[in-house]
Amino acid sequence: VQVDTKGAQKSMSGLTKAVAGLAAALSVRELGQFSDNLTTLQTKLRSFIPDVDEAEKAFKAVAAISISTGQNLESVGDLFTKVGRNANSMGLSLYDAGQFTQQLSTAFALFGATSQEAERAIYNIGQAFSLTMFQGEDLNSVIETMGPVAQKMAEVMGVETVGELKKLASQGKVTAQVIVDALDRMDKEGILKLEKRVPTLGEAFTSL
Repeated sequence: VQVDTKGAQKSMSGLTKAVAGLAAALSVRELGQFSDNLTTLQTKLRSFIPDVDEAEKAFKAVAAISISTGQNLESVGDLFTKVGRNANSMGLSLYDAGQFTQQLSTAFALFGATSQEAERAIYNIGQAFSLTMFQGEDLNSVIETMGPVAQKMAEVMGVETVGELKKLASQGKVTAQVIVDALDRMDKEGILKLEKRVPTLGEAFTSL
């Protein structure tokens, strides 16, 4: 799994020594929770990526996305896992799943989604991937959390308004592929661009 997260990987590399020092200052409970989160993510990834090396690459990519976008590691891992598990049925590769995870996580950061809103949206989008289509509540979560993404989804479907998009969803016509295409268009149009910077240790540990 190779995801285009060079900036994120650089952020992780720059934090390595400092993270080791901060880990020593964490309480036993905090360190245990941190370790549990990492172990849980690795277990999830290995459940559908049998190759150990590929699973490790996916883990590093997810962690890099979490740090660079300020999104919770568990949520980013859940998103990648849900998309990755359904990738084959949608004709997507693990690379595609990684790219989508990066794009969506960037959109959360750009459009000001709170951690709770992002987690709820990730759950609903994960449901859409499991069902291969968006139903009412799942689409509403995207609309409420990331209006520009919903508008781009409408564009992908060839309609002008989000209201029309919702009508198409009620008819079972808005597949999970629509949000993949929408984010890909936004990325190519240069919309999904975060200011490049190295996150602080506090931000990194909040993400992780």
